[in-house]
Amino acid sequence: MGSLSPTVKDESLPLPDRMRLQFARGWLELGCVAEAEAELARVHPAHALAAESLELRFQVLAKSRRYHEALAVAQQQRDLFPAEIAGLMNMGNALFWLDRTDKAVALVEPAIKEHPSETVLPYNLACYLVKLGDTDAAKQWLRHAMKIGHAGRVVRHALIDADLEPVWPWLRSLAASKAPVT
Repeated sequence: MGSLSPTVKDESLPLPDRMRLQFARGWLELGCVAEAEAELARVHPAHALAAESLELRFQVLAKSRRYHEALAVAQQQRDLFPAEIAGLMNMGNALFWLDRTDKAVALVEPAIKEHPSETVLPYNLACYLVKLGDTDAAKQWLRHAMKIGHAGRVVRHALIDADLEPVWPWLRSLAASKAPVT
């Protein structure tokens, strides 16, 4: 699910905090979660609720498998930045990781109509549906993601996403046929 997620934009923050977020992102990319969290703790309290800070905090908590805390941060993202999909997407993923997948489906499915050009929402919904055992519906949502996004990229990503392993044979047949997605 991760590589289809939005990127952090920290240009609006003052330089010290912008650098702290860059350092935190770097530590996170290196797999050094404690160091990333330490950098985030140094962000000025006035900027701790900036969209960029919250997104990185969510990522740190998710990597630490602290999903209940991650869910709370995702809720903050939704409350503070309702027009952005990051909070919605992160909330769905946190619910999925907490085995509250039915709630993730109930959250994300109606939001797809509100964000019709976002590939990540139908893609993630497909992951949730596979976990619930509904591979037919998952395939339909993957087709939807392929139609609105770059189909090849969606298929390539899905073929390495363990959440979608039950539909890999179907995805391989799509990739082999190179037929347009309908």
